[in-house]
Amino acid sequence: WSRAARGRGGVALVAGEAGIGKTRLVSEFVVRAEAEGGRVLWGTTAYPESTPYQAFVEALRAAIGLVAALDIKPLWLSALRQLVPELGERRADLPVLGAVDPQRRQTRLFEALTACLAGLARPRPLVFVLEDVHWAGAATISALEFVARRVDQHAILLVATYRDDEAPSSLRSARRSLQQDALAQHVPVGRLRLETVAEIVALAMGGTDRQDGTAEKLWAASEGSPLFLSELLRDVTESGGGSALPL
Repeated sequence: WSRAARGRGGVALVAGEAGIGKTRLVSEFVVRAEAEGGRVLWGTTAYPESTPYQAFVEALRAAIGLVAALDIKPLWLSALRQLVPELGERRADLPVLGAVDPQRRQTRLFEALTACLAGLARPRPLVFVLEDVHWAGAATISALEFVARRVDQHAILLVATYRDDEAPSSLRSARRSLQQDALAQHVPVGRLRLETVAEIVALAMGGTDRQDGTAEKLWAASEGSPLFLSELLRDVTESGGGSALPL
């Protein structure tokens, strides 16, 4: 993020199993990025992906006013209109694009996405989050890789989250290619260690470092999953002690 904020953009691929804390990690990060002057756009992929490029579309729609006002070639905004038709309502001056073959049409769209993100990052560094891309189709993955290869000259940090055990072959291939070319950083999110669970239990219990085995039991029962740990810990704290412990 520090490098991206100075105009040397990058890509972070945040991976881990379901419930491991990917979204929470990114959410905590973007709070810091916004506090440091960054602009954050966030799009999520549904299961199954409702339309191609869903996460891109959701993120751009959240900033439709900014996108429509961008000082970029009208050609790029016209190309983006196929994803975000609302652009046509805000920019009646956009030209009608000529017919081209499907491959060229896709490349034009990807170039438009890149130009749009670069324009959004010009006044303020941009964090562009694409969540749950393990559910994305091949077109979205292709767009992700295309843009990822072009952010290094802009103040853009592209962040994609995905479940590594559910990633399609297209996503795995894109990740390998980007890493081989030193264009992306893989950020694996693993299960919590016992020491970390003990710290969390102490905080949840009012700062008391319990010595009754609570942390060990919760760590074993949750198997280090933050999602399961939070549920178990809530039951324990609401019961007022260890009566709700699973073991």
